[in-house]
Amino acid sequence: PETTVAFIVAPDEPYEGEDLNRVTEFVENGGTLVFLENFGEYRNDLLADLGASARLHGDIIRDEQHHYRGPLMPIATSVENQTLTDGVDQLTLNYATAVEPGNATVLVRTSEFAYLVEDKDQEISDDDELTSYPVATVEASGNGNIVVVGDPSITINAMRAQPDNAAFLTRLYSQE
Repeated sequence: PETTVAFIVAPDEPYEGEDLNRVTEFVENGGTLVFLENFGEYRNDLLADLGASARLHGDIIRDEQHHYRGPLMPIATSVENQTLTDGVDQLTLNYATAVEPGNATVLVRTSEFAYLVEDKDQEISDDDELTSYPVATVEASGNGNIVVVGDPSITINAMRAQPDNAAFLTRLYSQE
């Protein structure tokens, strides 16, 4: 497991029983789990079961200044200098949520012009705080690592081709 990476993308049912045991054992034995989710009903259950401190917020990130085809497709412009982000200058997101890092290390953040909304059609209001939100984190767990990304759509063909989503995904699975 110490050289293996497993991706869990937007699960539509909870991990329980043997499935949960396998994932837990995988991470404890040195594997890297990459968990990509945004708004799913079970978005934080697996993270809690694994003892991760990162959580997915669940509200939608909008950015009126740094985006691809509109504010619901923010470009995360703040990338930390880490092994997992080598060669990555930005992530292009699509209906993403923030990652509340807890004790995890933040890998990627939105621009400082981002804000959170409960509904995708909701626009900025006077009460909204413009700030930079974490969208990808990593933390040690057992002998392994848990990477949390607040946008599973970076894995689909149309979004994988956007800057620098493919490079980021490659870094995650290659672990070079």
